[in-house]
Amino acid sequence: MFVAVAPGAGITADLAVYLDSSSPFVNGTPFLEWSHHPAVGAAPALSCVPQHKLVMFLLRHGPGPAPADLLAFNTRSPFTANYVAAAWARWLTELLASGLLANGALQDQRRAAETLMGLMLQNASQLQILASDYGLFESFDIPGVAGVAAVAGRAAIPAVRARPANRSRPAVPARPRVPAVAPVAAVPAVPAVNGPALLNFVEMATLASLHNPDSATPMLAYCRLAALLGACHTRAARSSAGSLAFGSCLVLRQQLAKYIGLSADPALNAANDTVLATQLQRMIEAVYDRLSEFLAIDVPSDRNVQAEFMDACVLLSGTATEREAVFMRRLQFIGSR
Repeated sequence: MFVAVAPGAGITADLAVYLDSSSPFVNGTPFLEWSHHPAVGAAPALSCVPQHKLVMFLLRHGPGPAPADLLAFNTRSPFTANYVAAAWARWLTELLASGLLANGALQDQRRAAETLMGLMLQNASQLQILASDYGLFESFDIPGVAGVAAVAGRAAIPAVRARPANRSRPAVPARPRVPAVAPVAAVPAVPAVNGPALLNFVEMATLASLHNPDSATPMLAYCRLAALLGACHTRAARSSAGSLAFGSCLVLRQQLAKYIGLSADPALNAANDTVLATQLQRMIEAVYDRLSEFLAIDVPSDRNVQAEFMDACVLLSGTATEREAVFMRRLQFIGSR
């Protein structure tokens, strides 16, 4: 299967994944709202989708068994979990070989998740996330750079001719000229710049902490969180107050604090962030379990995903009146079943 990731664009906010437009996977998942690009010269027509939408197909994934696989799984966060084209090609090829589209195209997200859950995988090891599957990323914090001390200049030292010894003076060997050394100015240190404090608790949550090996969908929390964060793979995107990641983390932080019994507006400090990060997987699974498949969205647009999460939080911890309002809002999704 032909797969490319953001060709020629380096690290982008959405890390778009490109497939040949004739691919069965593209034609079989219209609910992902692929962007289509016509053929140019000898290059085939391509279709692309942001990585955070495609991540839903990692529901049944897990880390590879090698130490390097486990190390990467324990250090990559939702912000830095970027995957190379070869990984997507292997994973999607295995899903298709296992019958993902055996009963026709998947018209909505709910049906896609149900079908994925029911697959008898031909080779489950093909869905492992290996150390080599991760791509380049922009770190959450900008690391600091050490300063360089100044170096004083020095005048040239003239050459000395050899001088033979005599009774009154010892011999002097020849010495070549030593050139002058120009002074070097000091280079000031560049301090580290921390990523947005509001998002820090998500950065502290690794793929391992979001993984539930006892579940039939071990990567559910990660997949849901990735969709909530949206295009967040560059520092510029993460720092934008208008980004999906910023808005989602504001709601997520408040709802998560409420879920575990903290103040609804927890202070932005490392101690709170550590607690929040460790509870992310449990809270996200509880939220979407309360939502149920009948109220779930069909198309994972960014707006739909965020609204769904907010409604699911109300169903988990809201009052009876608030929950009734959610049911009324989401009748449209029940009707589409």
